Amino acid sequence: MYKNCQKEQSAQRQAHIARTFMNMLESRNFQEITVTDLCREAGIPRKAFYRYFDTKEDMIRFIADAIILAYLRMERESGQTDRLGESLCQKMFAFWYEYREHLRVLVRSECMGLFSESFTRGVLEIGPSFGDMSGWSEAERLPITVFTTAGFISLLIYWVHTDFRDTPEEMGRTLYRLLTQPIYV
Repeated sequence: MYKNCQKEQSAQRQAHIARTFMNMLESRNFQEITVTDLCREAGIPRKAFYRYFDTKEDMIRFIADAIILAYLRMERESGQTDRLGESLCQKMFAFWYEYREHLRVLVRSECMGLFSESFTRGVLEIGPSFGDMSGWSEAERLPITVFTTAGFISLLIYWVHTDFRDTPEEMGRTLYRLLTQPIYV
């Protein structure tokens, strides 16, 4: 786990460690980076790392949670009340386009598995922000949410691999069609 810092100075130091880690991921794979290397690069004692994170994997969880919180903040500040619609799907991809460098680094450094796991956990904690699941039983909602989240992450990975060739609007249209129209009949 990572520590949820309450003090501004601690939160800034934790974010500095995570930013340093992301910068290191630009040129190395996740497995190549040691805590010692990270601490040297961040200019902190090794003990400080463990004050904020238990493991390197926790930094990926921290980054995933920070992105989810940024999305929720954007949603709240925009007064977004959209239910599932093409416009909402496009807004989601516009948001992720702003985080395209994070996505590139996570895919290139082979961290998307960890990111996906953390992202899915976050979605499960807050619940899906759109769509009417009233026709589904409580037991069915969990696997549906996991399936949909995994599909969304797969679309993000596809988008990275195509170097963001499609616009956020085009990706949003595709997501909307995937969520609302039968694929195989």
